[in-house]
Amino acid sequence: MKAASYLREDIRWAHSLLELVMQDVTPELAAWHPPGLANPIGATYAHAAVGEDVIVRQLLQGVEPLLGSSQKPVAWVLSALVISHLNNMTGEMSALKGVQGAKGYPW
Repeated sequence: MKAASYLREDIRWAHSLLELVMQDVTPELAAWHPPGLANPIGATYAHAAVGEDVIVRQLLQGVEPLLGSSQKPVAWVLSALVISHLNNMTGEMSALKGVQGAKGYPW
């Protein structure tokens, strides 16, 4: 499998899992403030959407160097900053649903 195909599939999977976790999130679940330093589900979801948009737009438009340093390879940016980021935040949101008594991951 070519790297581009692999990355496209990873991005599809990350989005699919994110949406499966979010599909039954009520406004109450989204706004609930967990104890400690964790963010609410809604804030984390917004961070995922905006962060991915900014990263991909900067990369595709070449507006400025990524991470304020030298340009990173496209595969690294997509893998580290888009796919892994989405997966991490999906896990956080799933856990936050679980501590509120809702089903986290769909399985």
